[in-house]
Amino acid sequence: MTHDGRQREPLWCESDLPTASRDPEVLRRDLAEYGYCIVARALEGQALAAVQDRIREQAAAERQLHDKKNPANPQRAIRGSGCC
Repeated sequence: MTHDGRQREPLWCESDLPTASRDPEVLRRDLAEYGYCIVARALEGQALAAVQDRIREQAAAERQLHDKKNPANPQRAIRGSGCC
């Protein structure tokens, strides 16, 4: 939306953006034109499961860290914050 409330024309049409592909030529073209490409089924089987497990582990660790840093968290300790 512009400063005067008018809708802006989109810079691109969603149907023009890259879609998943396994074709190396399509991937190269998308990468050159858009700066990214989407590799279809890049990971499968055990490799996919291993990456998914690691992402879940990382997300849990980040949630735990966020809970320690989040001032809205009632469990947060004031000690060591520099105020006392």
